Amino acid sequence: MTKPQQYVVRDGQWHYLSLEVTPDPQVYQNDILAAEYEQVEIDSITWKSVILSCLSKAYGLIGEGSHFDILSNKNKSSVVRIHVLDQEKFINSLLANTFKLNKFYGESITGGDVNCYIRVVKHSDYLGVVADELS
Repeated sequence: MTKPQQYVVRDGQWHYLSLEVTPDPQVYQNDILAAEYEQVEIDSITWKSVILSCLSKAYGLIGEGSHFDILSNKNKSSVVRIHVLDQEKFINSLLANTFKLNKFYGESITGGDVNCYIRVVKHSDYLGVVADELS
């Protein structure tokens, strides 16, 4: 008797990531720097720049050419839509890189350098799984 085969069917070509900017824990040891970090609001253009920077550092021009859409952003968290085949590339590049928030905000953070990284909170092939971040 043969064993039945199982197949996994993907519904679409998109994968969804719920992301969050997280500072280096040393930021909270400096009260001024922590207060300035809490006041920073990250807009869609800055999110796109930070993600492109991470992709570029990890994969060069191939990484920069990867398509993604910022579906929603709320302060330091965002929901991003990527092509399903780019899932591993995105997650690896986001987790492997840190960045200085000052690079994207210039002199608005005067307490010193704020090192941050992007944390993948949730990811799924279905928007509904990460949709609680949209509201």
